Amino acid sequence: MVIRITKYDVIWSYLGLIFKSCSNLILLPLILRVLTKSELGIWYLFLSFAALIQLLDFGFGPTIMRNISYCWVGSDELKEEGLKEIANCNHTPNYRLLNEIFFIAKKLYFFIGLIALILLTSLGTFYIYSLTGSKDNSSTIIITPWLIYSFSIFLNLYYSYWSQILTGFGLIRSTQKISIFSQLINIITVILGLSFGFGLISLSIGYLLSGLFIGILSKNVFFKFCNSNSIDRYMYKSIRLRDCELTLKKLWYSAYRYGLMCIGAYLVVQANTILCSKYLGLEVTASYGLTLQFIGLISAVSGIFIKS
Repeated sequence: MVIRITKYDVIWSYLGLIFKSCSNLILLPLILRVLTKSELGIWYLFLSFAALIQLLDFGFGPTIMRNISYCWVGSDELKEEGLKEIANCNHTPNYRLLNEIFFIAKKLYFFIGLIALILLTSLGTFYIYSLTGSKDNSSTIIITPWLIYSFSIFLNLYYSYWSQILTGFGLIRSTQKISIFSQLINIITVILGLSFGFGLISLSIGYLLSGLFIGILSKNVFFKFCNSNSIDRYMYKSIRLRDCELTLKKLWYSAYRYGLMCIGAYLVVQANTILCSKYLGLEVTASYGLTLQFIGLISAVSGIFIKS
């Protein structure tokens, strides 16, 4: 099999990155008008925790995507470093390795999401309650949207492997369409929720529905792709756990380096939001988070050409 990237894939990549970068900006005026400074500070704290939890991925996402592509074009083995020469192969997909990577991705991201959910609902809840418990009716104003948001993070983390799988098969256009649609669902939900006075809960539910639609739509696209390429009979075959363990070790060797870079990026940018909430208060956190959001938007827009 050969992966062909067309101009339409590039165009949809641009659209996806632009929409993802600007979706928060679309909601920002309404969020600033409806939420109090304390609630805004809490929301940016939510986002900071979500960015922290994303580090649990530790570079597996890009590694899985890259190796799916290798196997799809005919690589007969994965290497810890470099890429085995496949120029002389018959470009028949390596369904054994594809099944192993698919199995690993599904189990791995469920495990990562479960760890995230446990950490967020225990340590995260304790930390947020320590900031707001003595000031607000936290059980309804803060804790309820936080628990919804924690489950949303679990759902988005668990379903995030679909994006890597589809992109690895070369389904860039479909992946970007799903991303844009899920962002639209989030925007519409948040606008309606804030307009009817649901505050932080609407933001959490919007993220929840976004992740849910990513999972549903990605699964449908994947099965249609399998059927149209007559590969459904090769997928989901029995695999050996020992082989999966060896494949996971090879994936980890490449992934952990990218993960270290992500940790450094988080410490430089997002970690300050948590420190700010602890020592400077929620209103200062709101101002800091807003400034950080604008800087992040400028950075994202300026990098669209390179990332596409």
